[in-house]
Formats: sequence, structure tokens, C-alpha cells
Amino acid sequence: MNIVEATKKALKEDKAISSYKSNFNTVYFVPKGTGNLWLIVDSENHVAMSEYGWPASWNPKATDFLNEDWQIVDYDKTAIKNAIDGVS
Repeated sequence: MNIVEATKKALKEDKAISSYKSNFNTVYFVPKGTGNLWLIVDSENHVAMSEYGWPASWNPKATDFLNEDWQIVDYDKTAIKNAIDGVS
């Protein structure tokens, strides 16, 4: 499915999205991070952190919007809560 459909479904089901074409099969993108950011969770449920100690975010590229292989995936929701609480 395309990224728009996947995002709508992920938000509705409280899940994340992932893509194989973009070689994102080891990370999940969570479309409801703080400040409207897409947070990044790896396949071991660790939240990617920026160099400043905040949860890293993802900015999709034009090619990401053209991919049709986006899928909905589960992730550990406590991973994001713990990462955000750790920098608060």
C-alpha cells in the first residue's frame, strides 16, 4: 500500500509503518510522535536517538511517497514513552 494509506491505517490501529523497497525493513516509523514527528523504532524496539539526546525523527523523501510496499507493523509502545521520559 502507499504511504498515505499505511499512515491512516497505522494511526487508526495505533501501529507503525515499514517499507522493504526503501530498505527500512529493520526500522519502524511511528506517525504520531511528539510535535508531529515520525519517530524511529528499530526491530529490537529501541528508539533511535539524535546526537542531542532526543528521539530521532524521520522526514520522508519524495521517493518514499511513491513506494507502494508500505505495511503496518506492531511496535513496543513503551519504547517511545521510555525514550521521551528519559529526556524530560
